[in-house]
Parts: sequence; C-alpha cells; structure tokens
Amino acid sequence: MDQLIAKVKKWGSDQPAISYILQMDTDSDLQTDRSNSLKLLIVAQRIKDFLEQPAWLEDFGAYTKCHKANHGFFQILKVSYTCGVNVNFVMVEGNGKETAYNFGDADDLENNLNILVNKGEK
Repeated sequence: MDQLIAKVKKWGSDQPAISYILQMDTDSDLQTDRSNSLKLLIVAQRIKDFLEQPAWLEDFGAYTKCHKANHGFFQILKVSYTCGVNVNFVMVEGNGKETAYNFGDADDLENNLNILVNKGEK
C-alpha cells in the first residue's frame, strides 16, 4: 500500500490540474481493519477529464475493475488493483475555488487525514 500511496503522491504533484490530495481514514484502527482499502480525496480544477479518460489509474498499477459513481457534489472512482488494494478516488471539482479547500494547516486536520499533495495557498 505504501508504494501505491507514493505513486499517487508523485502523480498528484506532477499534475497541474490537481490542487490537493488527502488520504482519509488513516487512523490505526481503520488501517488494521481495512488494510487493503484506501480512500483518497482529490480536488482538481476540472474533474471531467479524469473521469472520462481514466487511463491515469494505470499509473498506480494494473487493476481489475473500475466503478464510477456520481454523487452530485463529488464523483467516486472505485478501483480494485491487482496488488490487492481497493481505492476510492473521491473527486471534487474546484471550479477555480480550490482555495476553499485549503488544507494548509495540518494541525487543524482530524487525526484520520493525511495530506499527500497541497498546492493551495498557505
């Protein structure tokens, strides 16, 4: 799982359209119970390209299935990777208001969140 997280972090840092990536549900109890699943919140300028052309998912490894779900304010891509990790990519569109999702002060975050990428104002 650590390798997949490292790949996501590098990918998000290299993508100009990505503002933030947060790893959610990172507290130890959840990791023990659900060590094969990851939930990532991705804030991007436009998520349409990521949803319509999901070839970027292969940057993190081979996968066996991908399910898309539209929840109005956010979209989810549920991906099962062949390494045994299931990832929920929760995609939120910033629409030029990415600073509304400013996660600059890590001290204010809940214990179960980890900032992987933060390109917002600090």
